[in-house]
Amino acid sequence: MKTEWLRQLNGFGGMAEEALQALVGVMQVRAYDAQTLIVQQGAVADKVFVVLEGEVGVERHLPDGHTVGMCTLSSGACFGTLGVLDGGDRAADCRAVGKVRLAEMARDDFLALMD
Repeated sequence: MKTEWLRQLNGFGGMAEEALQALVGVMQVRAYDAQTLIVQQGAVADKVFVVLEGEVGVERHLPDGHTVGMCTLSSGACFGTLGVLDGGDRAADCRAVGKVRLAEMARDDFLALMD
């Protein structure tokens, strides 16, 4: 992934080139097929994600057994940051709506960039 592409996504346009290069250096691009579970509610939060192409559906399983659709994330959206920052578990399932490409960053790399 190149910094020019990342710069076009929401939230990254105003970042300095040096910061973008640091991000690109620790991100891995991965493709998921439709309906693939990317993040499971309750799992350890070990990565942060940026949607590069496609859409990711977010849903939460309630204690009463019901499932609630929360939102759909599209290109430029970041997810997984809350669990990584607070050291907690995943708060919801995230599933590929169709084919999707994500940039993924390991928890330790993300936290190191925050310093």
